[in-house]
Amino acid sequence: MTSVVKLALQNLSNEEVKELKVLAEARGIRSNSKDNHAISRAERVDVLPLSFAQQRVWFMSQEDKNSASYHIPIAFRIYGDIDSLAMQRSFQGLLDRHESLRTVFSVSLDGQPHARLLSTDANFRLLEIDLMGHLDGTKALKELVREQSLRPFDLTQGPLIRACMVHLRDQEHVLIVIQHHIVSDGWSIGILLRELSALYNAFVRGSPSSLSPLEIQYPDYASWQRTWFNDNR
Repeated sequence: MTSVVKLALQNLSNEEVKELKVLAEARGIRSNSKDNHAISRAERVDVLPLSFAQQRVWFMSQEDKNSASYHIPIAFRIYGDIDSLAMQRSFQGLLDRHESLRTVFSVSLDGQPHARLLSTDANFRLLEIDLMGHLDGTKALKELVREQSLRPFDLTQGPLIRACMVHLRDQEHVLIVIQHHIVSDGWSIGILLRELSALYNAFVRGSPSSLSPLEIQYPDYASWQRTWFNDNR
């Protein structure tokens, strides 16, 4: 999984790396800061701005809509019993929690892209595939990972994240997660996995999640970035 993260980071431009570092810092900024440039919650309207990094990815993606160049794939093994319903609810919880994962992209009348948020009731479907008893499970798994990694996303439809749970044996499974870079990045993979684990454990135990509400979301950052840029032109 580490190699996948490194590959994802290598695909970023210098501007995107700088932006991601700013966003990482911004997630810890409270809106009551005295700094005029602090990020605060933006109004949620039907049409939202893209960050400059998102805009770049969007335009590049239009050159070949079937390209997997901006896909971020991760796959890892899970040992033990798996509660598939709890896992699906955990991914749904991630979408409900992170507006970026519920963002889709369309084109305005002026030809420029804009973002739109899907509602929190947007259903997430966890694909399950049973390879138990397969004659060559390793080969089948590799082909499945490749297939899932290359399958294109439609940026106008969401969510721009998908997951597939592959059952190899009773106590051995592989979770494949594919995200589009326009709604995620290499820096966020660790956050996603930690929160997925926290949500899954909470659902399995039947207890409330320990995750605190997010004060700053990516649309807040994109709006702040545009405002800051316009104010400093």
